Amino acid sequence: MTDELPEFSFDLFREQLNEVVLTTINKIDRETPPRLQGVPGAAVMLESLLRSAEMTYRTIRYIVADVPPEPARKLEFALSVPPLTRTLLDTLFTIVFAFDDLPGRIRWYYKSGWREAMRTHRRLEGRYAADERWTRWLAESGAHLETTRKNWGITEDEASAAVKVPWWPNPGKMAEFKGLSTERRDYLTFLNDWFYRELSAQSHLSAPGLIYRATPLLPMAYDDPEERQRRLMRQKSDMFVIAATLLLACVSEVECEFRFGTGERMRYVWGILMHIHLQARDLYERRYDQCL
Repeated sequence: MTDELPEFSFDLFREQLNEVVLTTINKIDRETPPRLQGVPGAAVMLESLLRSAEMTYRTIRYIVADVPPEPARKLEFALSVPPLTRTLLDTLFTIVFAFDDLPGRIRWYYKSGWREAMRTHRRLEGRYAADERWTRWLAESGAHLETTRKNWGITEDEASAAVKVPWWPNPGKMAEFKGLSTERRDYLTFLNDWFYRELSAQSHLSAPGLIYRATPLLPMAYDDPEERQRRLMRQKSDMFVIAATLLLACVSEVECEFRFGTGERMRYVWGILMHIHLQARDLYERRYDQCL
């Protein structure tokens, strides 16, 4: 990656990206494909993932925007964007992984969610069962968990020892999952190596991540104000383009599966993004050039 700031106008792809994202969400909501209809919970999970991703992208866009001018919006706010960008990458991992075996992965996703909710319930019950202020809440929580247990196909044996329900894997584990197709494993491995490691470091503040996010905030950074300004502008630009790229990748995965008719419009946005940022080109050429 060069230190030169990319020159581009957001107007080149703003409306087109918004359109393909909202069209994809609306298609899932109003014209649910038969493949999703046949898997309980699949459509609502996918729609929820995309709506959450779209809102995360809009949040990032607001934080790093230049227009309209906002005096309270500091350039340094861009340093807080990487954890938000990582959630977009989490969404992409989940979509790619789930589509490999939709019925099985959706069941796994919900069962793991139930296990996590049950663990929280038991922890709260152990601490507050004798507190009458918690009596009603714990009863309602327990009833809800029993209903979802039945709806999500969790057996009483699995429920009696929640550890029997396997955890939904994190992105690194998804890339290593033995049952994953070779094509998807290679892609997730690429995403893990070239996107997730760096964004995780910036989210968890390991030494490299802390250096990235905190160095411009240290007094020494003010010794060269112009260089500090340039680096902050570079970080802001990179985070925005990566966020847009990851959101586009999420809806591109859906288009590759269901053919909603947005492929050409997505190609247009990819064409702009991959001329702005090398990582966008890497994603497009590795996967979406073939399937869109």
